[in-house]
Amino acid sequence: MTTKAFTKEGLVEALFDLDIADSIVRTVDDQVANSVLYKQKLLGADPGTAYWVFRDAGDNEGLDAARKRFIETDPRTAYWAFRDAGDNEGLDIARKRFIETYPGTAYRAFRDAGDNEGLKLVGHQLLETDPGTA
Repeated sequence: MTTKAFTKEGLVEALFDLDIADSIVRTVDDQVANSVLYKQKLLGADPGTAYWVFRDAGDNEGLDAARKRFIETDPRTAYWAFRDAGDNEGLDIARKRFIETYPGTAYRAFRDAGDNEGLKLVGHQLLETDPGTA
């Protein structure tokens, strides 16, 4: 084992290499949670978990990056996560991406959630792209 394994960055890298990061991610100390390598690895591995970790830690910079990555990779799950978290900033962006990516699914999700703002947005999108279905 190299000395790198005993540094913060080495520990984080080793944990991700062993694929056990999910089980320890919420118990990582503040120093490791704030490391740039940790943030990058977590964002790349699981943007959904990264969103909750950075949100719970009050890390606005990490939270912004996690929102963006989460929406890019899975707008449907991001929509529900932001809705559950009461994250209006993330929710506005997720709605738009969800509609762009899956307009029919977005409509059903917004309808099921009672999300009138989302329904308005999806209605406008459907009118622009396919007036016959709106």
